[in-house]
This record gives sequence, structure tokens and C-alpha cells, in this order.
Amino acid sequence: MAPRAPVGAAARRWPDILFRAESARPAVALTLDDGPDPAVTPAVLDLLAASGCRATFFALGRAADRHPAIVARLVAEGHELGNHGWDDRPSRVLPPAQFEADLMSAHEVLAEHAPVALMRPGSGLIGAEQRRALRDRGYRCVLGSVYPLDAHLPQGRALGALVARWARPGDIVILHEGPRSRARVVAMLGAALRGLRRRGLEVTTVGDLLAAREAVTSNASAE
Repeated sequence: MAPRAPVGAAARRWPDILFRAESARPAVALTLDDGPDPAVTPAVLDLLAASGCRATFFALGRAADRHPAIVARLVAEGHELGNHGWDDRPSRVLPPAQFEADLMSAHEVLAEHAPVALMRPGSGLIGAEQRRALRDRGYRCVLGSVYPLDAHLPQGRALGALVARWARPGDIVILHEGPRSRARVVAMLGAALRGLRRRGLEVTTVGDLLAAREAVTSNASAE
């Protein structure tokens, strides 16, 4: 999980990348990468519905193209769609032209369901030319500030409890769903949601958290 000092330093160095959204509102943004998948995503959606929480799903274009009914369901249930490229591979290694082609191929699939303006690069690494391509296409690059390395570690509930302890208002939490091997995300997410709820933190989308921050900024400027 990323310590706060390096996250703050990275945000100052790359102001066009969103790591967290400072806000007085007691809320965090939950994000899930690498879906949709028919074996995992419906269980994640069931859990979010039962908890009354919303999330941003950074979906892969290829997976969304294969499972449009799942994408339609998550949008209908109030969740936000983000672009995670066409395939699950590191964005940093892609030539700029290939990165942009993958971005827009995924966009065409996702935009059939909802407006999409947030992008998370594969493996969280992105170069200057790729960031420029995102800006030119009207995208905001989103990373995060709480990441328990869940795609690499086998623990479920323990990592979820750790997420709940680490999170602070304005944080962006990164979790992974996707293929059947990621089914442990359901137990992890359940533990995280219970812990966040006990701490009085609302779980919402990146877009919602950004809107709250912008509203506070606008009100402060008007005073």
C-alpha cells in the first residue's frame, strides 16, 4: 500500500494525474480494475448493492465487448465506467500510437453504455506522450492512493481490513476483479466495506468525489 508521502510527491510532480481528491466530505472512491467477468463481477455488484455503495469500474475494452450485459447492469445500478485500455497489459510499454488505438477501441465499446472520461493505465505506469494523448482525447488519468497489492497477494479479508484502516477522506482505493482467479476480491471487498462503514466513510465513485471537491472549491472562491 502506497505511503502518503510518496503519493503526495507524485501528485505534485504529475498534477495531470489524479491520485486522490481532497474533500471535507467523509468519503472515499472505490475503483475496481480488469473486469467485467461473468464469474466475479456479478458477485461484486451484488455486494455493492447490498452495502448501498457505488464504485468506478475501470473496464477492459475486450472484456466489456464480450460481456455487454454486465456493463449495462453496473451502469444501471449507478456505478461509473472508466477506461482501462483494450487488454490487461502495461500501458507504459505501448508505443504512443498503439496506446491511443487501444484507448479509443475501448472507448467505443464503453461509450455505448455511458459517458467515459476517466482512464487508468495498465500497471499504473504511463509516459508523457501517453498522458498527452489522454488530454487530447478529453480523458483524466486516474491512479490512486490506497492500493493493497491485491492482484499479487492471496489474502482476502485481511487485506480488506487493512484497506479500511488505511483509507482517509478523499482517498482513491484500487482493487482488482476480472478473471475467476480474482474471486477472493469479494471477501476482501466485504471486509473493506464493513470497516469503512464502521469508520463513517461513504464509498462512492471517482466522479462523485471529484464533483464534491469542485463544489467545495467553487464555494470557497465565491466567498
